[in-house]
Amino acid sequence: MKHAFVALVLICIANISASQEQGQLAVPTPHVRIELTLDKKVYGRREGVHFKAMLVNVDSNGFYVSKSFHEGGGGTAGFYVYGTQLRGKRGGVGCSAMAGDVFRVSESRSPEQILKEDFLPVQPGGRVGYEGDYHPCAVVNPGEYEIWVEYVTGDVNQTLVRSLVVNRQRVLDGKFKSAPVRFWVR
Repeated sequence: MKHAFVALVLICIANISASQEQGQLAVPTPHVRIELTLDKKVYGRREGVHFKAMLVNVDSNGFYVSKSFHEGGGGTAGFYVYGTQLRGKRGGVGCSAMAGDVFRVSESRSPEQILKEDFLPVQPGGRVGYEGDYHPCAVVNPGEYEIWVEYVTGDVNQTLVRSLVVNRQRVLDGKFKSAPVRFWVR
C-alpha cells in the first residue's frame, strides 16, 4: 500500500511537470512579416526617400508589442532603416553617426501592469507601422540604391514582460527584417 501511494505521488508530480512544460511550449514564438513600401521608385539628388514600414501579424495567435512605433533606438522598440548604393558613382561623402543610450530608472510597476500600460495586443492579421523619410547623406549621386528596415523589440521594459503569456498571447521578442526595396536617384 505504501509503495502504491509513493508511486501515485510520483505520477502526479510527473504529470504536473509535463503539463507545465506543455503549457510553456503551447504558445510558440509569434510569426511576423515586415513590409516596406516606398512612395515612388525614382528620386532626385538629396531628396528624402518616403517609406512606410509595417509589422504584420501572420500568426494564428495575437501577440504584444511595445506601444512605440517609430524609429527605434535608445531603449525604444521600433524600426531601424538601412540602405546601400548598388550601382552608380560613389559619393565619397562621409556620414556622421550619432549614438544614444538609455538610463534605466527603478521600475515599481509589476510586469503585468507594464504589459497593460506600455504594450499593445496585435491580433492575427493586425498591422502596426511607421512612416517616415530616409535622408541618408550618402544618397547624393545618380545610381541604384536599396533600402530595408528592421523591427527591433528592444524596449527598455522588454526583459520585465518577456516571459508573460496572457490569453495565449506572448510578447513579441527579437529582430525582424523586411525584404530590401530598390530605388534610383536621377
